[in-house]
Amino acid sequence: MPTAGAAEVHVINLLPPLFPLIGRGDDAAIATVRRDLLEPNRAVFDAVLRSSIDEVSNERIRSYLLALPPYAEKMRALADSFTKTFDEQRLAFVRTFPDLAYDRPVYLLPSFTTFDGATRVVAGQRTLMFGVDGCVMFHPSEFSLPVLFHHELFHIYHQQVLHGKEASFADWGLRIGLWAEGLATYASERMNPGTTDRVALLDSRLVELPKSDVAALARNFLAHIDLASEEDKWFRGGTTDAAIPQRAGYLLGLQVARRIGDRTSLPDLARRFGPDLKSEIDAALRALS
Repeated sequence: MPTAGAAEVHVINLLPPLFPLIGRGDDAAIATVRRDLLEPNRAVFDAVLRSSIDEVSNERIRSYLLALPPYAEKMRALADSFTKTFDEQRLAFVRTFPDLAYDRPVYLLPSFTTFDGATRVVAGQRTLMFGVDGCVMFHPSEFSLPVLFHHELFHIYHQQVLHGKEASFADWGLRIGLWAEGLATYASERMNPGTTDRVALLDSRLVELPKSDVAALARNFLAHIDLASEEDKWFRGGTTDAAIPQRAGYLLGLQVARRIGDRTSLPDLARRFGPDLKSEIDAALRALS
């Protein structure tokens, strides 16, 4: 059974095989990535990439290695300090959520520029992962590791406290992603006073949108809110629609969570579900529109 609270978490650093290969594009380097990094950790990287590592082309690996030299120094520095920083912030998280139960490893790895932080299912269990490449490449400035750590830890906690209630979300459509990502963003903001929207959203572009554009996004979202098939468009950078910025669902979710979460404790917010919450989400979106 998972242990609650401040129990130690094991960080597994998968970066050492990568660092000597940065900047190389030769066939031997590509073969080494497969032999020393991907194959020994197949289940992990299948989860990272959301597909089999067998589908990763040599050209993708080559391009990735050749793109890393400008970021290598910062990647190494982050990797060196990661375990200490993560443990400090995990303990800070537990002070707000003392019943957190997580007994899986935490992976520090190359995400092949797919994410900075994420939870993925490995061996049937939700697992924390942090892509040191994404942290450095996606956030050249105004980046906060505590905010990122608390965002991803909140996803773990949120799933934990709602376990067994999944059926109640069956007809939620896009509201599931909106509430999950919005509340995780809101929780990380509240746990780190003074956090700017730019840092909380982990995206500098979204905060520059004028209110009229945010209102238009809210109307667009409401028009498609029951279509779970459009989740990638709003939350995973899968949009080709010029009217929908990448990860726009995070921005709307944060605004909704702020409206609903005022004067409510974070542990209580994490436990909310059901038709009343569904109605409040819709009402908050209408207010934004």
